[in-house]
Amino acid sequence: MARPNLKDQLARLNERRLAIREKRREEREQRAALGKRFSLVSWFGVTRTTGFILLAAFIGLRIWDPGALENLRLRNFDFYQVLKPRFSAPNQRPVVVVDIDEASLRSLGQWPWPRTLIAELVEKLQQAGTVVIAFDILLSEPDRMSPANVADSLPQIDDATREKMKSLPSNDDVLAGAMAKGRVVLGQAAVITPTSLPPETHGLAFKGDPTPRLYTFEGLLRNIPALENAAAGRGNLTLIPERDGVVRRVPMLVDAGGQRLPALTLDILRVATGAGAIMVVAPNRNTGIQAVILQEAGPAVIPTERDGRLWINFAPHDPASFRQWRRGRPN
Repeated sequence: MARPNLKDQLARLNERRLAIREKRREEREQRAALGKRFSLVSWFGVTRTTGFILLAAFIGLRIWDPGALENLRLRNFDFYQVLKPRFSAPNQRPVVVVDIDEASLRSLGQWPWPRTLIAELVEKLQQAGTVVIAFDILLSEPDRMSPANVADSLPQIDDATREKMKSLPSNDDVLAGAMAKGRVVLGQAAVITPTSLPPETHGLAFKGDPTPRLYTFEGLLRNIPALENAAAGRGNLTLIPERDGVVRRVPMLVDAGGQRLPALTLDILRVATGAGAIMVVAPNRNTGIQAVILQEAGPAVIPTERDGRLWINFAPHDPASFRQWRRGRPN
């Protein structure tokens, strides 16, 4: 049998290679035709397709919200605060801070001061015509300088003097009496340590359920009952800083120890305007809180984030908004 010559073998290999190449070309053309038929580029065009892809990427990045993106957002907020801070007219300072500073401590003594001294300050502020007085400090323990406590700490005094001192009203009762003469709002602190306290009302009304989005704390620190009962309002003091430690947002409402508590500033507005209650608007569980409303103030609608926080519009430092109190000075 004659063996095929080399020329015939090369011809057959070349034909097979050409057939394979043609088949691959046809497959590529089919895939290209199919892709052209169903591709986004053919539907939207290059510009629209690019925009759609970028939009999807930005949405995914916002949902992911990495730390670097949050820091960029916070720095942008700080830039706008510097660019356009909040300004008030020189004769329009609705809030004045009575500061416990070093000069006050040198003049009036170390902290804590006797509650009778704080009662004197409250009475002076009421005489000055203040609409609301608010404490951003906690008075959670009885005053150790009350006459009865001092009497027990002085073993050298006679029994008659001791009994006379114990018959005097406590410093806490004196302060409570001064607070009851006006409108005073006390601060309470939401804490992570569990506490067991009886429930109390905080002048809140709800349109919907804000619970899923609220900042939640395990416990709540209050003032002593005598002062709590004399106060016209109570609000939360606890702040939640951003990841860089700076406070830019304040929660208008928190859940502390199973109780809903408004922010101290929000309850100050409620008491100042004479509003019966603060309306918290939370249409459904997914959208969270939309706003808090003071009906008697216009109404005043304060939009919030879904978790109830409010971005602070800071103002430049104004020394005229701070006052130092000296005993014996009417102003």
